Amino acid sequence: AAWMNFLVEGLDFSAWMIGLVGTSGTLMTWMGITVYKNFFFGSNWREIYFWCTTLASLIAIAQVILVFGINKSVFHVSDIVFSVGDDVLLEFVIAMQFLPMCIM
Repeated sequence: AAWMNFLVEGLDFSAWMIGLVGTSGTLMTWMGITVYKNFFFGSNWREIYFWCTTLASLIAIAQVILVFGINKSVFHVSDIVFSVGDDVLLEFVIAMQFLPMCIM
């Protein structure tokens, strides 16, 4: 709730932009589940959990980059593009991490 409030109040995201972020994240969740099913189903779940946790931690740093505006000043990427990119990567990794726990 606080993150969405920041996107709306701090970065002036419109309802359409919030919907774009949410829809993109949902599509990547589906993609993460599909990739896990097709390529990692027989893999060791401990390794998947470790690497997904590591990647999710690194991707979460992108929120700090967005808050401080580094995405615009250093990378020259707009807030909406950076936010969608951050969200889709995180949702993909979390979906891959979550599925082994559901199977157990």
